[in-house]
Amino acid sequence: MPSNASRVEWEIDGAPLWFECADTPLNSAPDAMACLCFAASSLAGWRVRFPVSICPLLEHRLKRIGRIWNRWWGTDRDRFKAETRGTPPTIEMGRGTALFLSLGVDSFYTLLRMPEARTIVYVAGYDVQLIETERCAKIERRLHDVAERQGVKVILVRTNLRTHPVFGKLGWDRLHGAALAAVGHLLDSAISKIFISASFPKNYFKPWGSSWKTDFLWSSSRLEIGHFGEELWRLEKLEKIVDEPLVMDHLRVCWEHRNDGLNCGECEKCQRTMLGLVSLRRLEVYQTFPNVETLVAGLQASPALIGKLLPTYRAFLKHDLPPEVDGALRGLIQRTEARIKSRNHAIQ
Repeated sequence: MPSNASRVEWEIDGAPLWFECADTPLNSAPDAMACLCFAASSLAGWRVRFPVSICPLLEHRLKRIGRIWNRWWGTDRDRFKAETRGTPPTIEMGRGTALFLSLGVDSFYTLLRMPEARTIVYVAGYDVQLIETERCAKIERRLHDVAERQGVKVILVRTNLRTHPVFGKLGWDRLHGAALAAVGHLLDSAISKIFISASFPKNYFKPWGSSWKTDFLWSSSRLEIGHFGEELWRLEKLEKIVDEPLVMDHLRVCWEHRNDGLNCGECEKCQRTMLGLVSLRRLEVYQTFPNVETLVAGLQASPALIGKLLPTYRAFLKHDLPPEVDGALRGLIQRTEARIKSRNHAIQ
């Protein structure tokens, strides 16, 4: 990161938490940190009296998130207290629309279905750790290529959030919505609206850190946060964008990084995406993924799935898969069903 990069830093429990960006100045106002401290308060059971006044609209909405999280996860309510800036807020919009782009299916679908979004935002240190300098550099080059070809601006943010001794201990499945919202607030001098892409469809709702039920509640009088794509399953999104050159050139879903590839082809998420591409008869044109032989070997070697993934994997059987893929997939499903049956029997 250039030496003249904008940097915002707080000390939390004796350790610095920082964000920096070379593409646009970061807003040092406290709303971003309020989102993170609220999340930590709820998820870790802290009592927090936030020391700086925050936007009244955001303060009201954080209370609503607290009630929702309490229903979902039994998290502590009313442990986060904050003063507000006093006067009722005037909604300030018009600085442009952005979206978070990880190069995955959900965010590519949002990019290609939202022409009003003229800025893409990526946070290094969230799904890829900063110590993976070569991988971060490769992703940044791909983001710049996407931005150039799509005619949009790219903003790259770096942070130590996930290695911080406090926030690094919080479950990412619950924290990530607040973490993305915080970055949005840091950028609210450059944008007035930012979208988070849906991970799950409405008709398969599950409590999750980012959700159509909560994402909009991270908004303030300066920044509107939206949720996009909850009407479709991920495979349905993939089907709609699978022939887009940008997606074929740059699709990246991997977060386990078991090897040096952009997509390792070995982790569950890689294999699930490869099954989708095989179902759509497109895997061979996606150079960011290994070949079908790697997929078959991986499915054969995979342990049983998490039960909640079974509906997704069973749905692939409705497609005309190559015989070797179909056989390996059925074997994985059978192993999963046997494990679930065994566990249920043990509980009885």
